[in-house]
Formats: sequence, structure tokens, C-alpha cells
Amino acid sequence: MLTTQARIVQLPFLAVDRWHGQQLPAEPGSLFIDRNGLATLYGANTYIVLGDHQPERAVAGRPLTFSDYKIWRLASGQTFDFANRPTCGYYLRSVTNGVTNSNLYNGTPVSSC
Repeated sequence: MLTTQARIVQLPFLAVDRWHGQQLPAEPGSLFIDRNGLATLYGANTYIVLGDHQPERAVAGRPLTFSDYKIWRLASGQTFDFANRPTCGYYLRSVTNGVTNSNLYNGTPVSSC
């Protein structure tokens, strides 16, 4: 999933400021997204992952290197606005040579936002 996110960012026909987030399923949970882009989580916790810049390396046959994926953890009933992406509440995770720098499912949100 993280490699897919890195490759999406590389696509030349996508605007840099468009949303390219993906849901990282940890347990069964569903996001209901209304026509305005507001998502509500039903069920177990889930994670929204955003790679909002070019990866350092994302080529076939080579391990991924991508710094600072933004990850938001959502609990049941929480909302996430895909149309106006939150600028706070995420934690950062990186992948170097195909290995994550820390647990993807646990992090301290960035406080300097």
C-alpha cells in the first residue's frame, strides 16, 4: 500500500495539490464519504495515509524509500474531511530501503501545526 501511494504521487497527470490518500485497514472498519468529501468512520479504528510529495525512490525492482508519510488514526464515529484535508492530527512515518522506521499503527501526532 505504501508503494502504491508513492507511485501515485509520481504520476505526471495528477496535480500536486490533489488528495492522494488511502485507507490503511488495520481491522474491519468502513468510511462513508458524502458528496462533499466528508468521511465518517463506522466500525473499528482505521488509518488514512498521505504521501504528499515525490518519493526518494519508487522504481520497479528496488526497495521503496519515502520520507514522512502523513498518517491520521481515526476511531469509530470520527470524521475526516477529504475536501479540506486536516493540517494537524497526523503522525509521520518513513520507509527506507523497504523498511518502515517505526510502527505504522502507533504514533504521536505532530504538534507544530
